[in-house]
Amino acid sequence: MRYSTSMQALTPHAGEIIQAHRRNSGLTQAQAAEQMGISQPRWSYMESRASISTALIPAVAGVLGVPVRALALELLGLQ
Repeated sequence: MRYSTSMQALTPHAGEIIQAHRRNSGLTQAQAAEQMGISQPRWSYMESRASISTALIPAVAGVLGVPVRALALELLGLQ
């Protein structure tokens, strides 16, 4: 049986993963947030609380310049 990724919990390290990719891309939180169309505090919250809706993974991947599937698997702890 396959489960939708929206039903799966993210790894507790999801925020750290997003932060590492952001830093590797050379972006500040403010720059990443602006590119995604959210506030810097919201981006910071994603990084510090590992709080991200799986629906946002494609947008985050686009901002960070990483493949959507690779980021999704990483955030779900499957890679």
